[in-house]
Amino acid sequence: MSIQDEHEYGSDTAELLYRIAAWRPGTALYLEGLRITSLPPLPNDLEGLYCNNTELTTIPSLPIGLKLLYCRNTQLTSLPPLPNSLKQLHCGNTPLTSLPPLPARLRILSCSNTLLTSLPSLPNSLETIYCSNTPLIIQKDKDESVQSYEARWAEWRWNQVLKEAKDRCSIIKEELIATVWHPQRVERWLEAGGWDAIEAM
Repeated sequence: MSIQDEHEYGSDTAELLYRIAAWRPGTALYLEGLRITSLPPLPNDLEGLYCNNTELTTIPSLPIGLKLLYCRNTQLTSLPPLPNSLKQLHCGNTPLTSLPPLPARLRILSCSNTLLTSLPSLPNSLETIYCSNTPLIIQKDKDESVQSYEARWAEWRWNQVLKEAKDRCSIIKEELIATVWHPQRVERWLEAGGWDAIEAM
C-alpha cells in the first residue's frame, strides 16, 4: 500500500468514527463510499445501515432493532445473524455465497449478482425478491410471485432431502453387506454346509 493509500484509508477511518459519533437515534447511518474494510460496534438503537460501495469484508453484530441493511458493492462473503426486525436486505454485487436465516418480517430481498447457490427459507412476509445473475440452482421467473418461487424452492429442498436420505441408506446397506458377507464369514458359512445347512433347518 502506498503512502497515498494509507493516508486515504486513514482519513476514511477517521470519517467513519466521526459519523458514528455524530449519529443520532431515529436516523440512519450512512457510510457509503468510504474506503473501509471493517466496522466498529454499531449503535444499539440503529435502524438503518447504508454501507454500499465500500471495501467491507465483515460486518459486526447487527442491532436488534435494525430495519434496513444496504451493503451492495462490497467484499462481504458472509453476513452476521439478521435481527428479527429487519424489513429490507440489499446485498447485491458482492461475493456472498450464502445467507443466514431470513427474519420473519423481511419484505424485500435483493441479492442479484452474487455467488449464492441456494437460499434459506423465504418468510411469508416477503413481497419482493431480486436474485438475477447468480448461480442459484432455481432461478426466479421474471413475473413469478414470491409464493410460487418459494413453493418451487421448498419442493427442490424436499427432493434434496430425499436424495440425501436414499444415498445415505445405500451407503449403510453397502457397509452392512460388506460386514455381514465378509470373506471369512462366507468361508465359515460354507464350511458349515452353506445352503444345505439352511435347507435342513
